[in-house]
Amino acid sequence: MVEAGKDSSPEARAALGQLYRTYQPTLIGYLRSGGKSEEEAEELVQGFFESLLEHRGLSKVRREGKFRSWLLASLKNYLYDQWDRTRAAKRGGGQPHEALHTGNDDQPAVDPPYPGPTPDQEFDRRFAIRFLELVMERLEQEYHTRGRARLFDEIRAFLLDKKGDLPHAQVAARLGMSETAINAEVSRMRKRFRAVFDRDLANLVERPDELEVEKQFLFAALRA
Repeated sequence: MVEAGKDSSPEARAALGQLYRTYQPTLIGYLRSGGKSEEEAEELVQGFFESLLEHRGLSKVRREGKFRSWLLASLKNYLYDQWDRTRAAKRGGGQPHEALHTGNDDQPAVDPPYPGPTPDQEFDRRFAIRFLELVMERLEQEYHTRGRARLFDEIRAFLLDKKGDLPHAQVAARLGMSETAINAEVSRMRKRFRAVFDRDLANLVERPDELEVEKQFLFAALRA
């Protein structure tokens, strides 16, 4: 995130590109829950990241608080700016801008067009899901690097579910290992998962005391 906000160098562009690939699904989901079409959402998210690069938006992240909150607030600011420009163009250049949320029919959609989670709640849920996916991807890559891809595939079901789809004994038999060895591997995998989870989450908050609060927030978003 720091590299992405430095300048418009190739390194910064590459870092921003990685952020785009990481958070694009979350931001598109947020916009879709607010009533945007798939095409509109994709174009807005692309424009949002282009704006971040052009204005070095990531360099303006406050040195406190959470990246999750900053990302959503920045997207909202971008949407309001786009809406404001559209309104100004419709009314003619130089016309004074009207305040947002005046009750007019053409104001930006903030609330979902149907009963259910608000766009903000959907953003939090998708952000939490995406974060867990990234942690799992990093954990899987570690196993692949160590030449233990099959082991990971067989025991990953035990990461969040102690029972999984198969008993440990059956998995052990399939891998030609003892049940004791499988139990030990599952324990090591869970420990490593927690370590990667905490490490990556620490990169998204500013202060150590925010870590536990953000962790509980993500779990609550997943349960919503």
